[in-house]
Amino acid sequence: MKIMVWDLIESVSNALDMINSSLSDHHGKVAYIAMRIGTMLGMDNNDIEQMTYAALLHDCGVFTADEANSISRFEFDTTANNHAEIGSKLLKGLTFIQISEIVRFHHTPWKHGEGAGARDGRAIPFTSHIIHLADRVATLSAVNDSILMHSQDILGVVEGHAGSVFHPDIVAAFRELAQRDSFWLDISSNDVKYLVNTSLHPSSVDIDIDELYEFSRLISNIIDYKCRFTATHSIGVARVARAVSQKIGFSSAEGTLFEIAGHLHDLGKLSVPAEILYKPSSLNMQELAVMRSHSYITFAALRKVRGMENVVRWASEHHEKLDGSGYPFRRTAHELSLGSRILAVADIFTALSEDRPYRTGMNKQDAVGTLNSLTGTHLDPYVTATLIAAYDEINDIRAEYQKNAFDIYMEVLN
Repeated sequence: MKIMVWDLIESVSNALDMINSSLSDHHGKVAYIAMRIGTMLGMDNNDIEQMTYAALLHDCGVFTADEANSISRFEFDTTANNHAEIGSKLLKGLTFIQISEIVRFHHTPWKHGEGAGARDGRAIPFTSHIIHLADRVATLSAVNDSILMHSQDILGVVEGHAGSVFHPDIVAAFRELAQRDSFWLDISSNDVKYLVNTSLHPSSVDIDIDELYEFSRLISNIIDYKCRFTATHSIGVARVARAVSQKIGFSSAEGTLFEIAGHLHDLGKLSVPAEILYKPSSLNMQELAVMRSHSYITFAALRKVRGMENVVRWASEHHEKLDGSGYPFRRTAHELSLGSRILAVADIFTALSEDRPYRTGMNKQDAVGTLNSLTGTHLDPYVTATLIAAYDEINDIRAEYQKNAFDIYMEVLN
């Protein structure tokens, strides 16, 4: 299996853009502006590539709508906002791209040269300062009428912060770009990420299954950390899906694909407000409609990733039911693959076993009773029976991995 790095990062970037509807395609705009500034400054292609990937994921540490609204304003109190630090911790485990430090410092003001070094004595990447300016320009460019009506005003704001907030050389490069109508119209276009992709000259084209697993694990953290009650849900689903698949007879390599699907199955929840995810009581009809959209958004975000078609189908169909009453596609039994059926059982079993705001996790007797009540209409009988037959073993696996994942979660947030 070979997966394009761009396909993966774009899919997650698209989902991140859904956190705040007022900042449509924000990550794509930041990536485009940063890339154009880097090119204007004559930067090395590899540095531009890493910076662009960092820009596409730079706000991955934002979990709540309030925080998204805060950073959507041009100026904010950086001491009260730790999303860059959290994002850096989330990205630190990646091996095929090195962008953690770039993200960590992407809101560091230049302060007439003081911003060149961090408090611990390390040099702050120059690319962080480029993303800082690009991020603020993208925020200012979120206007309702023609961007050309605002371009020179935006330039004036940026120039007014040269030296204090932004690196003067970066401001100078931006000033030159800002004279071109095409630059502003590119930012405002519906295909800004396409423009970024076609302009990149990546040094690494694809990743293998181990690197895909690594990336999917990172994404599961971004998804789950949005709500402390589901902070380890995806890792639980992933490990249960793998265990059940291997009991059924899938290979170890296929088991890894099931884990990847489990890590990614709730990607669409990035678009669900934290207030809905945290709600301690039943959802009303409007909130339920928002929640039900998440599995389709998972599909929409991942469907462009070439080579992952089966994984995407398993992940996006985890709320489908054998009787056709599920969502978002209303698939019926003859349309659902065995992989999708495994993910559905793994998701429900994991959810039943976890504590939620409105209930504690179920014991074995109650969980088995619930699974059996759903079998035949909602869940596949063979898959359900396989899990129940090895209930204690699989539940121990789930509990162990979720405990370890929760410990990591606490480390990241503290």
